[in-house]
Amino acid sequence: MSLASLLFGRNGRPLLEHFDFLTHEPEEAFRESGTTYLDGEQLHDFRSDAFVFHRRQCGHLPQREAHDADFQRAAAVRILHGRDALEDAFALDVPIDSRTGEPCGKYSFEFEKWAREQGKPALGTDEVEAIDNMARSLAAHGPASGLLASGVAQGIVRSDYLGVACQERFDWLSPHHGIVVLYVADGLGYLDSTLRYSGTAHRLAFGRALLAAATGKTVPVHVIAVEKSAPHRCGVWHASRLLLRGAERENKKALRRLKQYRDRDHWPTGYERVRVLKPLGF
Repeated sequence: MSLASLLFGRNGRPLLEHFDFLTHEPEEAFRESGTTYLDGEQLHDFRSDAFVFHRRQCGHLPQREAHDADFQRAAAVRILHGRDALEDAFALDVPIDSRTGEPCGKYSFEFEKWAREQGKPALGTDEVEAIDNMARSLAAHGPASGLLASGVAQGIVRSDYLGVACQERFDWLSPHHGIVVLYVADGLGYLDSTLRYSGTAHRLAFGRALLAAATGKTVPVHVIAVEKSAPHRCGVWHASRLLLRGAERENKKALRRLKQYRDRDHWPTGYERVRVLKPLGF
């Protein structure tokens, strides 16, 4: 399926003609505003466990973060903003081990000491090489590079959605192709199932609905996935309208439930009643 066949606007005009509805701020500021605005990740947390979500919102539990969060952020910076931006945001000049003549390993004492002195996140040599390979793989992938040919990286939309103040930070907004999400993948083999069932589909639907609330336009949604390990394969997925509509219905139910819990200040764990442990297969 070609990108041209996926466009909603078939009269040659861009789907998004301007981006003045976007704001830009560092990721740290966006996350700090999460106490005021709900984002797609938080809504997924609420759908999974309302009580744990509330405890996190109150600061009684740490925010969830992937074990390789710095690597994922660095990959996004490299792919969406370029190599110069990566060098500005991350420390890359790993010190050389005088005994071996090779760059210090990321888990060595020398690396950790050097990293503490940099004032910004530090990446190991292997990580930088992997990120550069990921960027080259994406650039060589026709549909993926086409999606990122023009647009705005990491813009933020804030809007009221069903009476809830919400926000979303989009990896990429394309005037011709809509929302583009960058996904750093362990592998592409089972990614279809991961995108459907890990909460990603609901995040995609949330972002699309929030963009529609801010602009009045419903746009396509694409996912670019790149493997973080060799061979660093790249693929593109187009989220079908049927998938997004189903996820959006569930998001709306969750938002209505969230408003009820907030109004009552009641946050159930889901384990208030006695459960019956049944035999397997029943």
